[in-house]
Amino acid sequence: MNFFQKKNRQKFFSMNDTKLLYVQVVKSNLYEIEVTDDTSLEDARDFLIKNHNFSDDDTLLFRFIYRGKFLHNPNPFSTISPRSRLILYLQKIEPQDPIEEEEEEENDNNSQTHQFSNESFSRFVNSVTDITTNSFIESIYNPNNDIYRNTMETATIFDLFVNNESSQAIFYDFLLNHFSQVFRYHNIRPQTIFDIIGWGQAEGPSIVSDETVLIESLNTNQRELFEQLVEEFGRTQEETIRVYSENEFNLERTREALRRM
Repeated sequence: MNFFQKKNRQKFFSMNDTKLLYVQVVKSNLYEIEVTDDTSLEDARDFLIKNHNFSDDDTLLFRFIYRGKFLHNPNPFSTISPRSRLILYLQKIEPQDPIEEEEEEENDNNSQTHQFSNESFSRFVNSVTDITTNSFIESIYNPNNDIYRNTMETATIFDLFVNNESSQAIFYDFLLNHFSQVFRYHNIRPQTIFDIIGWGQAEGPSIVSDETVLIESLNTNQRELFEQLVEEFGRTQEETIRVYSENEFNLERTREALRRM
């Protein structure tokens, strides 16, 4: 749905204290949802199914993420400011045999608490370097692939990168220089990695304009064309994205509209 064409939007909640949030699906589009402080994760899932034609497959798990953390019931949206952007990871649940489940439970009980998971970290690294056999983004989102343990090593790393803007800039530059092929292959932006783990997020309310949301939601091809239009006509990004969106992201129609401005 065009963000500047709000007609035909159906109200899903009857309460007056609704707030608009933006949901960015991993490797997909941006969607609007309306929630209240009492809205549950199941309500949000049903809203996406009803209003945006998401699949109602019971084996598909909706995982909402905000500032690097998975949201949980009850009241998952109560502390989130209106017009904030969430990340949505759609996780396919694979059925398991009872025997396998018992074995996994026994293995979990035998694992040591606070043990640093070298295997998890290796899976993360492998997913970055092997773009043909691994899904980079799913490996990061996998809740079982948790390298943040209460150990001195990870606490030091966490403090270094999360609380140090210089380290964040260095890491961001590293991603751009060494893994550009990975991002192009999966059609994602490096900033998505920062969104996942909550880096670079302001402490205050996360308020973004409609124009910014639209720009962030562009896929790789659309973004390249958008940047060409900005350079070609010398308009601001906000002006250009409005015209680009109103013309359904059609390059020639947008060019003609910009010429008439």
